[in-house]
Amino acid sequence: TMAAALHRKRTQRELRIATAGLEKQLEETRRAAEQNERYRRTLEALMEYVPEGITIAEMPELTITWISKHGIELTGRPAELLHNLPGRHHAQTWGIFHSDGTTPAENQELPLTRAGRLGEVVEGEEWILRRPDGSRICCLCNAGPIRDRSGVITGGVIAWRDITDRKRRERALQQSNEE
Repeated sequence: TMAAALHRKRTQRELRIATAGLEKQLEETRRAAEQNERYRRTLEALMEYVPEGITIAEMPELTITWISKHGIELTGRPAELLHNLPGRHHAQTWGIFHSDGTTPAENQELPLTRAGRLGEVVEGEEWILRRPDGSRICCLCNAGPIRDRSGVITGGVIAWRDITDRKRRERALQQSNEE
């Protein structure tokens, strides 16, 4: 009948429109997935090649999810010990001390904790890291929060570098000037 033919044509048109909408959504999803993959590969390259200690931790426990290759080398600890480590264990497991080298750090004082829990941006703080062999290195730390699109803190990131030699040279120069 005529009504059935009209209904069929209208249904086919609606199906074409719906299919076109789904195809557009699928293409947008594919592009987003490709972009996410590029970001992931870029982050992996940074974590592999940048000569800096970098740690990324995720909420709610500020659990360490990534540590740069150089960062693992600086700590002298096995990666397995540091990955998936919740924030409440960072200071003790990493062997972190205040810049005086004798006062053990508390977890809540650490730049990564302050960044991830309070949203604080930390710049140029010096901390001492005691390695398993007993040696100590002075680290210059910078940290900041990681936020989602709505501004909610989802984690934190810290970058640090070994400035032990620089500090040694500064002390030697200071001693030389005093003499």
